[in-house]
Amino acid sequence: MIGQQFLSYAWLILSAFKTTIALAFAGFFTATAMALLLTFSMVWGPRWLSTAIDWLCRVLRGVPLILALFMVFYGLPRLGIRLPPFYSAVIGIAVVDAAYQQQIFYSAIKSVSEKQLEAAYSVGLTPWQAY
Repeated sequence: MIGQQFLSYAWLILSAFKTTIALAFAGFFTATAMALLLTFSMVWGPRWLSTAIDWLCRVLRGVPLILALFMVFYGLPRLGIRLPPFYSAVIGIAVVDAAYQQQIFYSAIKSVSEKQLEAAYSVGLTPWQAY
């Protein structure tokens, strides 16, 4: 009886699983692109931009994901921006995840010491290859 009941909902569960996987991948890749943009702007941009990005990421890392999702899903329509639920979820996940990923990328770049950079330049590496 229970197995029969489960089978009747199996298509719904598989559909939800497919949507969850698509949402996770879309959110992760969007967050990675945003985090790289924020990191490069923070490392090689002007000081005022670096400070603004640092504070923005500190605030976003403190915001629970569910609150970010609610703010995007219910807050943007109040501003006149209407998005489908899937895109709202991707944006909410990406914004919060980008704040965490930005800190990881920033720490990775800043962990390379000046002596290591000097050694890389001395053997003919470009700045992009040195990092």
